[in-house]
Amino acid sequence: LEKKVKSYKDENTELKTKLSTVNTEASNLRRDKDLLDEKINNMTADMQAVSHKLIDQQDKITKLQTAATDNEMSRIKAEGQIRSANLALQQKSSELRTQSNKVELLTTESKHLQGTVSNLTGKVNQLEREKRELNENVLSLQTEKKLNLQSRASHEKQITSLQEALKERKIQCGITKV
Repeated sequence: LEKKVKSYKDENTELKTKLSTVNTEASNLRRDKDLLDEKINNMTADMQAVSHKLIDQQDKITKLQTAATDNEMSRIKAEGQIRSANLALQQKSSELRTQSNKVELLTTESKHLQGTVSNLTGKVNQLEREKRELNENVLSLQTEKKLNLQSRASHEKQITSLQEALKERKIQCGITKV
C-alpha cells in the first residue's frame, strides 16, 4: 500500500511538474499571441496611413493633370490669338502698302490735292502704329505661349515623378490597386 501511495505521489508530482510546464508554455503562448496582435494592429495602422498617403498622392496627380490640361487649353487659345494677330498684321501691312501707293500717286498727280495727301499720310501713320501694336501683341502672345509650354513640361515632370512614387509605394505595401 505504501508503494502504491508513493507511486501515486511520484505520479502526482510528475503530473504537477508537467502541468506547471504546460501552464508556463500556455502563458508564453498567450504573451506571444498578445505581441503578435499588437504587431498586427500596428501594421494595420501603418497600412491605413500608407493608403491615405497613396490617396493624397493620387489627388495631387489628378490636380496636376487638370492643371496640365488647363495649360494646354491656354496654349491652344494663345496659338489661335497669334494666328489671328498675324492675319490682322498681314491685312494691315497690305492696307499700309495700298495707302502708301495712293499717297505717292496723289503726290505726283497734283499739288492742289495736298490736303488729301496729308489725311492719307495720317492714316499711314495710324496703320504703322497699329502694326507696331500688333507686333507687340504677337511678341507678348509668343512669350505667353512659351511660358505655358514650360509650365506644361514642369507639370508633366511632376506627374511622372508622383506616378513613380505612387508605383513605388504600391510595390512597398504590396498593393496592386488603390
